Order: sequence, then structure tokens, then C-alpha cells
Amino acid sequence: MRYAYAELISEAEAVLQQQQRRSSKLLVFQRLQMLRLFKRGQAKSLAAAAELVGVSSRSVQTWWQLYRQQGLLGLLALTPTRQISLSAEQQQALLAEAATGSFSTINDMARWVAQQFSIHYTEVGMWRIARRLGIKKKTARPRHVQRDEEKVAAFKKVSRP
Repeated sequence: MRYAYAELISEAEAVLQQQQRRSSKLLVFQRLQMLRLFKRGQAKSLAAAAELVGVSSRSVQTWWQLYRQQGLLGLLALTPTRQISLSAEQQQALLAEAATGSFSTINDMARWVAQQFSIHYTEVGMWRIARRLGIKKKTARPRHVQRDEEKVAAFKKVSRP
């Protein structure tokens, strides 16, 4: 069964075009492009729109469902779709533990979360949570291969404080 997508879109094509031109984010641009294709009748199905926009059919299905449920503002709101399973208190505990420097890898962090809260994450899942919480990996300051520690110590003794 084919929908009359153009009739289901309440915004005028000119309004969609204006918002698309002003958008600076690719995802917003693509979502508006999908609506414009439907509005102009260039896409007769979700699969056709996906092909024209250059995304998966599932993405277009999700966007269309979001548009039908929440309207244009809901479609353009770029909110994370994955929810963090950690409560606010657990997130604070994770931040506090990360501040002590006890994690050397993302897997160490995932193991700690599993031991403390019995919530299991993959490496990628834990990386996403760390990024959302602003936890950055520790990186060593680069040192030259031929660095001579005795010369560095001698330089520090004679140089000004």
C-alpha cells in the first residue's frame, strides 16, 4: 500500500527548502531532503527516498515515524537514540573513579562498571558513554627517542625557576 506522502506533510515545500539551506548539520539536511522529495512527489516510497537521499531504508523509516509522531521539530531534534543504562548516581560514581586515573583502557572501565553495578557494556558501548560523560583517555606526553635524562636534570638545575 502506498501512502500519499505529500498530503501527510503539513509544511510547504518552500519552508522545507529554506530550512534545508540554513541547516549546517548533514543529518538535518538529509531529513529535510527526505521530506522535500516526498512533498514534490519525487519519492513514492520510503525505499525510493532512502535511495535518493543516500541512506538506509531503516533510517528513512525511523525518520518518517518520528515526523508522523512529533512533527517537524521532533524530526529535526538531534537527540541521542541510545539511552545510558547507568543512573545519575552511577554516572557520578563513574566520573569520580575516572578522575582518580584508575582506568587505563575502555575495557577496564567496562569491567569496573560490570563489577560495581552489574551492567555489562561492549567496548564500543562503553566508549560512547565515556564520550557522552566527557571522560577522555589518558595520553602520555611524547618524548624524543634520544632524550638524555641526565642532561635534562642538569639543565633544570642551571636554568631559572
